[in-house]
Amino acid sequence: MSPKARPAFVRRPNRERRIESICGRCNAVVAKSQSRADLERAEKEHVCDARLLESQKKPPQPAHGKEPDTRSGAA
Repeated sequence: MSPKARPAFVRRPNRERRIESICGRCNAVVAKSQSRADLERAEKEHVCDARLLESQKKPPQPAHGKEPDTRSGAA
């Protein structure tokens, strides 16, 4: 994705009867509003946080410091 390309945003309702706008690139909630104009403004102004992007590149860590069981047939 080029630096000037805008990420896609996902909108979903929340329990407060507002709409959350979530960045499809960094997964940050960029706005919560009932106003479409407010959501669009926040999406236009959003800049992804480099720390969030970097943390998504790292593989997930095994729970409790254990290595995953990679033996054939292990569940």
